[in-house]
Amino acid sequence: MGFVNVGVVQIRFRVVPRSDVGADVPVQVGFAPGGRTRTKVGRNRVRRVMRDIFRHQQHGLVNLFNQRGLCLTMMVLFRGKEDTATGDLRRDFPAALRRLEERLSDAT
Repeated sequence: MGFVNVGVVQIRFRVVPRSDVGADVPVQVGFAPGGRTRTKVGRNRVRRVMRDIFRHQQHGLVNLFNQRGLCLTMMVLFRGKEDTATGDLRRDFPAALRRLEERLSDAT
C-alpha cells in the first residue's frame, strides 16, 4: 500500500489483480470528506467536487491500467476545512493525481 500527499489531499492506493477486485475495471476509487467537514451538506459537497475533479482527470490512470490485468484501488481523503474545500480541492487534487500517475508509471 502506498500514499501520495499534496496539500489537503491524501491518496492511499494499492495495485491488485483484477480477479481479487471482483470487477473487470482498471481503477476503483472511494472518496472520504474528512472529519473537519461538519455538516451533511458539506460532506456531500466535498464528495461531489472530488468526484467531478476525478472524472475530468482520471484518463491518465485509466490508460495506465487499461491494458493490464491489474486494478488500481484508491481512497481519496480530504484533510482540509469545509469552508475552503472547493478551491483547495481544485488546486491540490489534480496535482495529487499527476504525482500518483508519475509514481505508478515509474514503478512499471
